[in-house]
Amino acid sequence: FFSPSATTMPSVWRQLQEFFDSVETKCIQSYRESSLGGSDVLSPGRSGFAPAIEKEFTKTIPKRRGTWPESNVTVNSGKPVMVILTRSECSASERLKSEINDGRVVSSKLRQFEVVHLEDNKGDAWQEDGHSYAPQVYFFSSKGEPLSVEGPMRKFTHLFATEKELGDAMEEAFALNKVTQFTASLDSISPEDVPKLSMQELKERLLHKGVSYKSAVEKKDLVELLLETM
Repeated sequence: FFSPSATTMPSVWRQLQEFFDSVETKCIQSYRESSLGGSDVLSPGRSGFAPAIEKEFTKTIPKRRGTWPESNVTVNSGKPVMVILTRSECSASERLKSEINDGRVVSSKLRQFEVVHLEDNKGDAWQEDGHSYAPQVYFFSSKGEPLSVEGPMRKFTHLFATEKELGDAMEEAFALNKVTQFTASLDSISPEDVPKLSMQELKERLLHKGVSYKSAVEKKDLVELLLETM
């Protein structure tokens, strides 16, 4: 059992006070910079990501409407969107950044996405209500619609704490986006173009609509079935 002497205590408390004062100063400085910067673009090197990673981030923040999971974004790149929210002076955020900087799992997939990185209060409006932890990651389709990709912890559905977790989420989001693109292509056809479809395309669209085509013998039968659903 350690019993500090009267001469030791002031020294210990002084060191502790200096430490907390230093942390508080850094937090206040970080808050002021994020609040008064007046820009949605993070300066090079300020993000905490390596330059090779940072250069893959979009410099123009997409327009967002609504609150997750009802939110949607404007996408100009034709790619799905990944929004990374981090906090300065946050050990979990710094650890994820470090793993991404040192690894290859996430960096090899960045070009498949339009990547947005927002730090501190700049990302608050993107958060789902009741989710204030960090880091968080949100995914949107190439049409700007939310993609339901959840982290491994049930109560922290937007938390991907390691590079592997985020890499797995990116793969899932990319696959989901392909499904949404395919589904959209099935619905985007005019009646005049139905006869131009191949038999396989006609069958895919009928399956998508839940229509059985077993009784259809010829292509014209498939065409008639699909036209009846429109």
